[in-house]
Amino acid sequence: MPSLEQRKRPAACGTGFNVRLWCNTDPCGIVCAVISWFLVLYAECTVVGVVVYPWMGLSPLGLLHIAIFTGLCFLALVSHGKAMLTDPGAVPESALPLALAHASKDEIARLEEQRYRTCRRCRQFKPGRAHHCSICDRCVIKMDHHCPWVNNCVGLGNHKFFLLFIFYVFVLSAYALTLVFFRYAKCINESCPTYGAIRVVCLILEAVLFGLFTMCMMCDQYSVITTGTTQIDRLKGETADNLGLREVFGGSDCKFALHWLLPVNIWFPM
Repeated sequence: MPSLEQRKRPAACGTGFNVRLWCNTDPCGIVCAVISWFLVLYAECTVVGVVVYPWMGLSPLGLLHIAIFTGLCFLALVSHGKAMLTDPGAVPESALPLALAHASKDEIARLEEQRYRTCRRCRQFKPGRAHHCSICDRCVIKMDHHCPWVNNCVGLGNHKFFLLFIFYVFVLSAYALTLVFFRYAKCINESCPTYGAIRVVCLILEAVLFGLFTMCMMCDQYSVITTGTTQIDRLKGETADNLGLREVFGGSDCKFALHWLLPVNIWFPM
């Protein structure tokens, strides 16, 4: 639990109260986050430098593939960064029940005598659907799980960025496998240069492994979005009102909009 001194002195970076920049200092999470960036950049360098450029050069089609793959890598990395450095929905230190927050002084005195839900670990007010993360050491609203790959909890504040990250990793994996297949399909009957063969094999293994992993994650997250219940909610047998896609992606309705696919902050019209 954050000490009294930590609460009075906001840190520049961390997961405590009133920090300037939300970031988790968990060593395992930092290693996993670095690995995530390395794998995306490795795929970018291998696809562009070993697969596309030696095959198509700087032809219009080659430049198109390079631009698309590089753009997808950029979106994946930005989504990862936003998922990692965005407050996932941690309950503020000053949070109070709605009835208490909008009450008069006399009502506050009466309501404070009543017990309201508090966290046993951080001893703060615990709103409905908030769960305590032992790694972030904070209660997070609509917490789904703590993901080491983004080194952060996945909650109300960064759910969209997490979804975009796994979506773009899946698309990159499928795109890389498609390019490799068409590049080397003719090698069955013809001899092909062996330059970068080991890197291509590693790329195939990476694309298959993380393509399947993110596909499973997207199937699970589809259930989370359509039912409105997170993994922790399901484990505890809790139910909640489902606001659908708008709760995750923002906007005024559930109609698809371009900002759904971009790692920009969600917004709700007043």
